[in-house]
Amino acid sequence: MTDGACHAPASEAVPTAREIILKVIGAKRLAAWCGVSDATPYQWLSRNGDEQPIPLDYAAKIVAGARAEKLDIRPDILFPSLAGLLA
Repeated sequence: MTDGACHAPASEAVPTAREIILKVIGAKRLAAWCGVSDATPYQWLSRNGDEQPIPLDYAAKIVAGARAEKLDIRPDILFPSLAGLLA
């Protein structure tokens, strides 16, 4: 007989930068916010990985674009080195 009390509740998975860019924002929208080609967000993801997925030069544009469109994004995941400053 198990009552389930010994099992920890399932924790919510933290999305990756790739998931946020591709599923929440969309590469085309991200490119428009940054003034780059539609292919550039894919290049960033393939070159940079999740440690610093998007060049910091675009942080302000992306945060502003997301706020303007009322998108719930995680700047701490998109810009790990600026996590404390973009909250």
